[in-house]
Amino acid sequence: MTSFSEYRRQLADGLITANTAAPIPTRMRGLQGVRAGVVTRGIAFFIDVAAVVVFIVAVTIGIGVFIWLLNPMGSFRVPSPADFFILGVFVLWLMLTAAWATTGKTLGNHLMGLRVVNSRGQRVSWPIAAARAITCMAFPIGLGWALVARSNRSVQDVVFRTSAVFDWTTQEP
Repeated sequence: MTSFSEYRRQLADGLITANTAAPIPTRMRGLQGVRAGVVTRGIAFFIDVAAVVVFIVAVTIGIGVFIWLLNPMGSFRVPSPADFFILGVFVLWLMLTAAWATTGKTLGNHLMGLRVVNSRGQRVSWPIAAARAITCMAFPIGLGWALVARSNRSVQDVVFRTSAVFDWTTQEP
């Protein structure tokens, strides 16, 4: 097992290569493995929330169209805002958990060049990913701790011993 600093050094030195068609831009190589800041992580989370909203709306419309095709004279009850909210929270939790536990990258993380890793620079376990997702959703202000902390880590990162690092590779740690 390698340490987080060893993982960061391997990324920066190019010892861990990407399976991507385009190489990592030269000016970005110095950021590989560096903990991301509040703005980048906030944008990534906003993208994830927007993706969940679009997904839920698209599925709801799809179900409505399917029901209409089966029975054009029937009606489709549009879920209440509370139903949408509860479903959205569950889908967001499921997406964050699965993404962090498998690749370390959500859609927002992928677009912003981030990966969530544990203290050894490896993939986060399923229980840690699930608990981290719950706390990120319930306590999003915890990200603000990264503004104050010299290590650029959120409250969730400190509690669960994780880090959101810049990583433009597609290869898992």
